[in-house]
Amino acid sequence: MKSKQSGVKFSIVLFSVIFLGVSAWFTKAQAYELPEPLVTEYLTIA
Repeated sequence: MKSKQSGVKFSIVLFSVIFLGVSAWFTKAQAYELPEPLVTEYLTIA
């Protein structure tokens, strides 16, 4: 039973890391598409 629980926890952690990586990449891709002044403003806020 314990090994199954740790496996589930590992899957959740792995999924979270992948999700964060994808969302960060997507945000970066969106930032590159914006005009230059907006990008600098966006980076200052973030």
